Amino acid sequence: MQSVFFEIGFIVVLATFLGAISRRFRQPLFLAYLATGMIVKALGLNVLSDGETLSILAEFGIAFLLFIVGLELNPKEIKEMGKPALIIGGGEVLAVTVLGIILGRFLGFSPTAAVYLGLALSFSSTIIVVKLLSEKGEINALYGRISVGILLFQDLVAIVALILLSSFGSRGNIIRLVLTIIKTLVFLLILRLVARDFLPAFFKRLSVDGELLFVGSIAWCLVLAGAAKLMGFSLEIGAFLGGLTLAATSFRFQIGAKIKPLRNFFILIFFVVLGLEANFAHLSQLLLPTALCVLVVLILKPIIIMALIGSQGYRKRSGFLAGLYLSQISEFSLVLVAWGASVGHLNKDQVSLITLVAILSITISSLFISKDRKLYEKLRHPLSFLEREKVRKERIKVSPEYIDHVILIGCHRMGIDFWHALKENNIPFVVLDFDPKIIKNLEKEDVPCIFGDMGDPEILELLNLAKAKMVISTVADLHDNLELLEIVGKINPGLVTILTASQISEALKLYQQGANYVILPHLLGGHIVADLLEKHWQDLGKLGESRAAHIKELLERRDLGYEG
Repeated sequence: MQSVFFEIGFIVVLATFLGAISRRFRQPLFLAYLATGMIVKALGLNVLSDGETLSILAEFGIAFLLFIVGLELNPKEIKEMGKPALIIGGGEVLAVTVLGIILGRFLGFSPTAAVYLGLALSFSSTIIVVKLLSEKGEINALYGRISVGILLFQDLVAIVALILLSSFGSRGNIIRLVLTIIKTLVFLLILRLVARDFLPAFFKRLSVDGELLFVGSIAWCLVLAGAAKLMGFSLEIGAFLGGLTLAATSFRFQIGAKIKPLRNFFILIFFVVLGLEANFAHLSQLLLPTALCVLVVLILKPIIIMALIGSQGYRKRSGFLAGLYLSQISEFSLVLVAWGASVGHLNKDQVSLITLVAILSITISSLFISKDRKLYEKLRHPLSFLEREKVRKERIKVSPEYIDHVILIGCHRMGIDFWHALKENNIPFVVLDFDPKIIKNLEKEDVPCIFGDMGDPEILELLNLAKAKMVISTVADLHDNLELLEIVGKINPGLVTILTASQISEALKLYQQGANYVILPHLLGGHIVADLLEKHWQDLGKLGESRAAHIKELLERRDLGYEG
């Protein structure tokens, strides 16, 4: 027992040190964890006297990882991905998987191993992409939303792939596949009934105590993982379904926040074990296969994504950035590979190949992403062929003859108030928004509008910025607003700019760069309530009039499809 504590302690200390170095160079932590395992193996240190313990801890890590993934896959969000995300995500997975299978067969893989390679290359890292988008404040940008939609689809495909591949032994047959599908349907039916009739009431009782909620969610994860194992599936599938059944509840965020620290520790162990098992003894033989796989992931995969995004009528900037952010392989790819190795579908050299591809693709793509806008500026003209000109023009409702007009960026939430004010005062204006639902509503009202992202310089050119009188941005993205001010300074220095910020420090930066006025929504809300108190303090019963008017306004917005 003392030896196990020492071994795990040594691994955690080394992983912490390497993790600090990884963070210094803005690389994902799991690369440091993989490196930890490789270094331990390369040094020949005797920290594997109880390898079984490490393997069990690694299985817990994957179970908790997939539990969290299921928890974050809200069924409502899946439904809201819409047709474009399904077409783009489905097309990307299919195309890259086929390329990977062809490449695998060329490299001498068996048909089953080639399928693993194709699927592994098709998945992108949800953890890395969402983190990078969040750090840049781009999670709600158009390309950010497209990327997240594709990732959601990929996660679902990964789970289905695990279910189907688990039906095959080392030789596999159609009968086992059919039996697996039947077992899956029965398992899902039982789970649906339990989730509908039992879970909500059970977790509502547990939610009165945060510790009980934490223990109860762990119990549910482990029970489902064990049940899946008993039915012949993998533990990971059961854990994922356990999280998915809780995704529609009001406790999902609280549960996720409590489990993530525990998951992070076990994930560390999983990637360390993967690094320990990777075999780079024949590294020279892996160089050509690795280079070909990295080429598919870093070049061909983004081009496929860009082409699919362009086919749905989005502009090349959104396609380029989404393709760039998705140009790596996923932690799911490594989970899939680990599973394939455990059932004999993949050998150690094949596992090492895909692990090396993961390390290189994630490292290189992270470097590219840090220079995303500079890369786009250099490549914007050669990428024009990926844009459907006809579809793009159909989305544009702006007359080039507009003079002294107002450009309203973002017609959600408070943007609708500006729209009504401009319309009532007969002020010519045009709306820019990246939400298809909002554009559809505006077109029904015959409002001049463009579907696009304010971060795209070409979109701003279409708005006839040079002859505009004012621009109002209701988007609280500091980077995009600063970029807007820079473009305004070059094209129309006299343009009045009213922008939005989420923090006081951001508002001050925008003022320093020349903004005429900056809206801070939380301060604005405080001013409104203060005015209400001052107005009705002598007769608080009159607050009922303001309440009725506000309810009426909210109902009107909801009916128009504005849920902000």
